[in-house]
Amino acid sequence: MKGLPLLPLLLVQLNANPILEESFAYDDGNVNGLDGGLGFGGAWSSTFRNPTVAAPDLTWGELLTSGSSSRGGSWSGVVRSVGTSLSSAGLLDHGATVWFSVIFDLENQNTTNADLNLSLGTSQFAGGVFADRENLASGEGIGVTHSGGRIQGVYWQDNDSDTISERVENNSSTTINGRNGNLTRALIVGRIDWGADETADETLTLYTPGEDLVLGDTPAMAAWNIPAMDQSAFTQLALQYKDTPRIDEIRFGATSADVLPTAAGPPVEPLITSITKIDATTYELTVTAGVSASFSVLSSETLDFSSGILVGELTQGDPADPGTINPAGEVITTDENGAATFRMTSESARNFIRLEPPILVGL
Repeated sequence: MKGLPLLPLLLVQLNANPILEESFAYDDGNVNGLDGGLGFGGAWSSTFRNPTVAAPDLTWGELLTSGSSSRGGSWSGVVRSVGTSLSSAGLLDHGATVWFSVIFDLENQNTTNADLNLSLGTSQFAGGVFADRENLASGEGIGVTHSGGRIQGVYWQDNDSDTISERVENNSSTTINGRNGNLTRALIVGRIDWGADETADETLTLYTPGEDLVLGDTPAMAAWNIPAMDQSAFTQLALQYKDTPRIDEIRFGATSADVLPTAAGPPVEPLITSITKIDATTYELTVTAGVSASFSVLSSETLDFSSGILVGELTQGDPADPGTINPAGEVITTDENGAATFRMTSESARNFIRLEPPILVGL
């Protein structure tokens, strides 16, 4: 080791950072006129009848939830401006990816009749002719819906002589009709990949993760090609309901992590809080992290850690020191207070060290 101080580098945990977020954290009443949440360019506006705020919130496993939820009232809808939040973040650029998540709930609904639709697009849902209740009033949109309780990807485009934008659906493998072992609620995560230019197809993929929020390798709806859209004009988030289903926890962001915050919050990264020289070759380090968090120490001659090696032969200076070290001297685990103290020799460390998830020797 070429002298003090060692420079502790931390692995950066991706924290949730949604661009748009609506948890319906309002008092009971009409959604119309409410202006909370994150990232919007204006208040909710009723487009047909009045969806309401309904307690409690919709929960899903480890997902962070709050507030209440929104419940439909017969055939009803609302729309809200997203302003420039998504475009300013580059999420509507050609070639960009935008993620979204939402909870749909059909408990106690006649799922052959009930509707829920979420659209990121150019307009509200149609409020005139009953047959158009699931269509946008004009323009284009992309999002999620269901048919008979089966979750579907959906887009809206006007392909005939009127101004109404008709919806086109694509089935997923997830059904929430409450029958034959099916749930009545789902957390839906969508990934939209905009085409490389104005003529390229867009792609929509849907996931319905379990309560651990893991997306898994197999999406509920595989990547679906959608005709090219002008997503630069997508400034409206529109919701449509039929009967009294509920919708909650709407998020848009740049990554799946942005739209799947956990109730426990992000993991606490291990932090080296002090380095003390014990003798000519031994240093003692104190660490704080999450409770019972385990990690290894990686050492490197360079900051990019391209030549990093696992540091072994770690020891406790005193049996009473916080934390534990595995018998091989390679993995440290913090105590019930998230603290640990360990010693390492100068022969086992180089210019820089950082803390990693446990590294298994031999892999």
